[in-house]
Amino acid sequence: MDPLIVILALPIGILIGLGAGIVGLTAWPIIVPLLFVIGGVPLHQALLSSLLVDLAIAITLTVFYFRRSDVGIDTRFNAKLGLIAGIAATITVVIAFPLLEQYSDAFKGGSPFITLALGAVFLIQGLRLKERNTNGANKENKFSSLSTHQKHILSYIFCVVIGFLTGAIAIGGAMNFVLVLVFLLGYPTYRAVGSAMVATTIMLSMTVLTYLILLSFSITTLSTVLLYICGGVMSSYIAVKRAQRIPERKLRLLIGIVVIATAIFASVQIYLLG
Repeated sequence: MDPLIVILALPIGILIGLGAGIVGLTAWPIIVPLLFVIGGVPLHQALLSSLLVDLAIAITLTVFYFRRSDVGIDTRFNAKLGLIAGIAATITVVIAFPLLEQYSDAFKGGSPFITLALGAVFLIQGLRLKERNTNGANKENKFSSLSTHQKHILSYIFCVVIGFLTGAIAIGGAMNFVLVLVFLLGYPTYRAVGSAMVATTIMLSMTVLTYLILLSFSITTLSTVLLYICGGVMSSYIAVKRAQRIPERKLRLLIGIVVIATAIFASVQIYLLG
């Protein structure tokens, strides 16, 4: 592996943690191309590395949110979301695992355009959200006409999709859950991120265990991953503590900026790697 990757592992981990702490961004767009293309790490190991970083951050933030009773996390419901996504991810990993090497070229870049679009959505929502919603509730939720039962059914369906994506290409951050909780169920952003961490921890625990079994519990990038985790855990904890003091509207604007910045970073990375 290129020594530069090891040297930059801690600062890159810090960068990943900032995005994860604010909105649950995954490490995938940065770590996978970096390890797979520059580091020459086998694709399966690069994907496992990204999943391990996402899992470590999710566990850390889940513990943080569990200590904050005022956030209002529905542990049972979010555990159910994570379990549904985890089952879908596990099944998909088993099916996709032997096929990944055949499509390895698709992993040589990040996902900047999708990430950019998500950032734009949060920016627009932040600009449109009225300051009078001081409690952070999303009163303009387009799904407000649906019953709670219907919303839950839809959220379960989306969780199957999230699990499929995680199992197929190892995109394991909490942001996909955040999108469902904010735009479908109308959660305030801070509560959505905390709830998403619970679901993500369960889903990724199942996914990582499946990867480890398929790889015979071999992790060739362990030292580098530990550096990513150290940086990510530290910065995500700091980021989430700061985020709790930010009003809902400004928080969504900040999320949009962070997500767009990540997309730009991924785009530059693709250009440099190309």
